Amino acid sequence: MSLFNDILAADQTLFKDDTILDFDYIPTIVSGRDDEIKGIVESVKPLFFDKAPTNLFITGLPGIGKTLALKFVFNDLKQTSSDIIPCYINCWKNSTYHSVFVELSKFFGVPYPSKGVSTDEIIRGITKKIENKKGIVVAFDEIDKARTMDFLYPLIDGFGRKICLLLVSNYNNFLSKVDSRLLSRLNIENLDFKPYNRPQFENILKERVDYAFYPNVFEKDAFNTVVDKACTKKDVRLGISLLLKSGRRAESESSKKVKKEHVDFAIKNIEESLQKDRMKDLEDHEKKILDLLKGENGIITGDLYDKFVKTGENISMRTFRKYLNQLERSEFINTEDTGAGFRGKSRKIYLKNYGS
Repeated sequence: MSLFNDILAADQTLFKDDTILDFDYIPTIVSGRDDEIKGIVESVKPLFFDKAPTNLFITGLPGIGKTLALKFVFNDLKQTSSDIIPCYINCWKNSTYHSVFVELSKFFGVPYPSKGVSTDEIIRGITKKIENKKGIVVAFDEIDKARTMDFLYPLIDGFGRKICLLLVSNYNNFLSKVDSRLLSRLNIENLDFKPYNRPQFENILKERVDYAFYPNVFEKDAFNTVVDKACTKKDVRLGISLLLKSGRRAESESSKKVKKEHVDFAIKNIEESLQKDRMKDLEDHEKKILDLLKGENGIITGDLYDKFVKTGENISMRTFRKYLNQLERSEFINTEDTGAGFRGKSRKIYLKNYGS
């Protein structure tokens, strides 16, 4: 047997269709989300009968199918009716009052420029476009990234029973921070996306492998490593990204198989990339806290606050704790309750590596 049998020829590829591994790819069936999809459909359905829809607050951890389920329903809605317009807006990219309506105008064939036109004029243009429509469904993904939620008022007031609002966040306590007057006008219900279990992770990723790669390309232990990592992080998008990157790594080495070593390389590569990307989004105060944690093997909140203040910063302990909570949610730190003592009930703070 030749030592070169496992080498991929220059004109060969492991991928049957690598677009299957794009985050924007919407499968014909969304596995493991039947109940959640039904919940979204039921909230929209009254619009078909000129009745008031149900606004939803959709929550769940990152990478567990919230956006995919929404886009799946929206795709079906487009094919079912031209009288109900689905609009998807990411508040990370469109975080201001004005930018939300500029983005919204694109769904009605009247795209306005980002400058030079007043928000009121854009709203009037959108209103005119839906006069003869049954309604609109607007999904605000990552609603917690919006600088203001005031854009909801003209939507509620202007469209009334003709609009269904779907607010999406990774944080299930987000609405507790929203003005009570806005909440009462939204009359919103919750739809919580629970994390996938391991069989569901395995099923979803197996489907992607079957459609994206040629048969028998992914070795079993390599695939199991991808599933394990996705399960640990509770993030199916991470698993899909690992499939793509490990496949490309295998091709770069002219390997006819995707092996565990290729997955291990992809994991390291993704973790380093994620860490850099997430660091860019941190505030200066958060970056300073992380710098102070370097070399510390667990430090009490009060002691860390004292070190922080000695650098010349002047913020309250309450604000400091908010920064710690955000860093923990973003997986930069781990915290451990110490119980009574240590200046009352406190926490120990540990610097965390994303891959741990």
